Amino acid sequence: MPDVPRELARSVGEPLLFQWMVPLLKGHIADGSTLALGPLGQAAWFGLLVTALNLMPVGQLDGGHVVYAVLRERAVIVSRIAWWSCVALIALIGPTWILWAVLLRVIGMRHPPTIDDGAPLGRARTVVAVIALVVFALSFLPNPFLVTWSDLFTSR
Repeated sequence: MPDVPRELARSVGEPLLFQWMVPLLKGHIADGSTLALGPLGQAAWFGLLVTALNLMPVGQLDGGHVVYAVLRERAVIVSRIAWWSCVALIALIGPTWILWAVLLRVIGMRHPPTIDDGAPLGRARTVVAVIALVVFALSFLPNPFLVTWSDLFTSR
């Protein structure tokens, strides 16, 4: 693959799944080297980002549905923790999370009650909740676009 001029290149974070799969698919990448993603790799990366964002345990997102199924009324506490975590990521990592923190606030922290809230959790819902947690952990990346506050205030 030809070299890409640095001003045209974009650096992105690596979810755990990428970190595990790259050596299996590409072999060892030498220290100091950068892997250029083709269109399929970019689509996979973006799919993992969207999956992680959708599995955040807030309101009407899929993660919110899972947490509500498991914790019922206490799910709102988890939603608030997730929102405050986004706020913390803004302060600790960078501005990438501003939009997502605003969207989570607009979506709302509460999940509406279901028709049969009294049904026992059961093994199937427990398995789905564990799978969702694992998928979230494998696809989440705290700084997807590797943008920091200092990047905004320095000229290149």
